[in-house]
Amino acid sequence: AKAEDVKNALVRMLNYSNPVVFSPQNNGQKTVKEILDETAKQLENGEFSNQPEIKVELEQIIAECYYGQGNYALASKHTEEYLDLHRKLYGENNIKTLAASEQRAFMLFSEGKLTASEKDYRKILPLMRNEERKGNIKAENLAGALDNFGYLRRTQGDSKEAELSFRESLALSSQMPKESLYIIGPTRSTLASTLADQGRFEEALQTAREAVAEYRQRAETDTPNFSFTLTVLGGFLTEKGDYAEADANLRGAEVIQRKFLNPSSLWLGDNLRNQAISYYQQGRYAESLSKVIEALRIYRESFGPYYDNYPTALIINGLILAKTGQPQEGEKILREAVKIRTDLLPKGHYWVALTNSALGECLTIEKRYNEAEPLLLESYESLKSSQGANNPRTQLALQRLITLYENWGKLDRARAYRENLSKR
Repeated sequence: AKAEDVKNALVRMLNYSNPVVFSPQNNGQKTVKEILDETAKQLENGEFSNQPEIKVELEQIIAECYYGQGNYALASKHTEEYLDLHRKLYGENNIKTLAASEQRAFMLFSEGKLTASEKDYRKILPLMRNEERKGNIKAENLAGALDNFGYLRRTQGDSKEAELSFRESLALSSQMPKESLYIIGPTRSTLASTLADQGRFEEALQTAREAVAEYRQRAETDTPNFSFTLTVLGGFLTEKGDYAEADANLRGAEVIQRKFLNPSSLWLGDNLRNQAISYYQQGRYAESLSKVIEALRIYRESFGPYYDNYPTALIINGLILAKTGQPQEGEKILREAVKIRTDLLPKGHYWVALTNSALGECLTIEKRYNEAEPLLLESYESLKSSQGANNPRTQLALQRLITLYENWGKLDRARAYRENLSKR
């Protein structure tokens, strides 16, 4: 009982350093982070070595706290410690090992080993569902695993299965204690992204607005999870062309993230990427370049080039260079983005089409019209099929095609395609 009390006290203390966990006491101050660092150091120096059942759980919570802060190197280190100790304590067939196995599957994902990660998740998730029904696994643990699987499947290009996984996770909210709801805090916003992937843009925008409204209603507007919802909503508003509202949401999110999160946090990278897109579309190239360079640095330092939005940032970087007198340098970056998308995703995925369309725009700027035309035609038709004719992504590809024919002097073709532009 005494050991359990010690563990519970330490878990509560360490959670104050995790900015993703919302509580009135959690203000993410540096002194709390120092508590986390000191506790991690104590474990490294042998604290609780004679009580491994306590140490294993502390290693887990320390890893989660570092991950929440965006300190992925330390999160990975303590996850490895947790997994190693867990295997020694419980073996491979204990119920408790399921949670550890899920973390191992997520680590494979974070290392870019997507196929191996998927294989593990397909083995683990049915077992976790069964044990959750029996009451042996908490609903929040299953929800977290479903979210991670959803992120994986979206990265692999299957947004439909990702959507199902996120919806299953959200359905578990009624079984979760209030203090654990932060686990699915970003889920509705990520669900919105999977809907947009499938061409359901208006439904996605509405879902993103609902996610923001939920946090405002609970007065939890100074938390990283809230900043994530603002980032996603800001991205959709940018695509729609509502730049004033988009920029206000994105700037507000950045303030929160710089207050609470590590400078290498993926969430900050995503926010900066969305700001870069907005500024680029407004013709504010210097501001856009500053944001996208920082976003790319964050992506490279954390997940690397297999992170799903890394090529999106490359696209903006390449297009800025193309528009500011450096088209050859821009083309090189855009071809890198095309290769990443093509290697990772199914041929008909809209991300592949968007990337080819961006390369076509660059080639148009370089006056290499014969090379640009097939890329722009194919990407437009692909997006029209996957996203719908009036989707902002399809309309962007259409505008690029019109610009090609106008610059090429083929005005009849430009006029014919212009008739398909939506009126905003």
